[in-house]
Amino acid sequence: MADDGTTETAVNHMRATMPARPGRLRRIRYSFECLGWRAAMTELANGVDAPESDSEFDAQHGTDTAGSVEPGDLGIGNAESRKLAIRYLPSPLRVTSWMLERIGVDPREYSLVDLGCGKGRVLLVAAQQPFHKIVGVEISTDLAAIARRNIARFRPSSEQLRAIAVENTDVRKFTMPPAIC
Repeated sequence: MADDGTTETAVNHMRATMPARPGRLRRIRYSFECLGWRAAMTELANGVDAPESDSEFDAQHGTDTAGSVEPGDLGIGNAESRKLAIRYLPSPLRVTSWMLERIGVDPREYSLVDLGCGKGRVLLVAAQQPFHKIVGVEISTDLAAIARRNIARFRPSSEQLRAIAVENTDVRKFTMPPAIC
């Protein structure tokens, strides 16, 4: 990739034209829509609406997917990539499950690729679905190593567990798996 600043310009343009990141009020509204009144109120009372405090999944499976990691602590060697990095936050379990249940495709006919897989929570949840192949792509060597450890530790309640691969590379250099159809 050329060092002519086009990548940084494109990212800055995206940031300037995108709507503001959803805040707490938007997450609360989403909780009411997804969980219903009673469960959403319980979450609010217990203060579990912030993604970085979502550690129930880890407690259940002996994994380490919760918490946040600032861009400077991601262990990204390439200076250009490090400049473009954002803070790691885990995908909330209920959001991930909700998306996978409503994706509208037969997982047996598709592979799932998680670009920026972080510590691998989406991969672990997806592994309980019959996807053809599951691949995580993560530029941070540190997070990719944690994702691999999490995969080794993960013991779901379901007997069907798909193989998961984690590639430690920049998504701009990653080659998507071929279609299986």
